[in-house]
Amino acid sequence: MQTRSDKVRPKMLGLKVIRYMVQHLKEGYVVLLPETIPFLGELLEDVELPVKTLSQEILKEMETLSGESLRVMPLGRRRSPRREGIEPDRG
Repeated sequence: MQTRSDKVRPKMLGLKVIRYMVQHLKEGYVVLLPETIPFLGELLEDVELPVKTLSQEILKEMETLSGESLRVMPLGRRRSPRREGIEPDRG
C-alpha cells in the first residue's frame, strides 16, 4: 500500500482513497476495519502533520461508523496478549 511510502503525496492519496471508501461504503466498510487499522496506526505516528491530521480525521469517521472506540496503540507500545491476561491459542 502506498501509505508506507517515504513521500507525503502517496500517503495523502492513500488516505484520501480510504476516506472516500469509508464515506461511500458507510457500514459496508466496517468489515474492512481489521485490514485498515494497522496502516492507519502507522500513519497516526507520521512526522508529517497533514498525514497525521488526515489519519486522525479518518479514525474518527471509522469510530462513528462502527460505534466503537478504535484506539490504535503506537507500534512501540503494543502489549503482548499474555500481559493482557489472554492466553495464546496452543492448537
